[in-house]
Amino acid sequence: MVYTEAMNAATVSYEEVEDVTLQMARADRSRLASKLLESLDGDNGTDISPEWISELDRRVKAHEAGEMGSLSFEEVCQRLDNRRSALAT
Repeated sequence: MVYTEAMNAATVSYEEVEDVTLQMARADRSRLASKLLESLDGDNGTDISPEWISELDRRVKAHEAGEMGSLSFEEVCQRLDNRRSALAT
């Protein structure tokens, strides 16, 4: 399916959107997923609990102090793919 200007949300089915989305590159799907999740959060994340904010602050400080490493997006995706594959067998 090719999206045209004549199309709108009323004329495109969920299945068509899903089909096209699943054909997108991983990075594009990730960006789209983030946008969709943001659209569900009416207050843009202000409902995050104080405990999670404290944990995030602790992790950022640990990372900046060199006490915690990090992974690239690709490494995280590969690890998730590996876990899914292991669970499927």
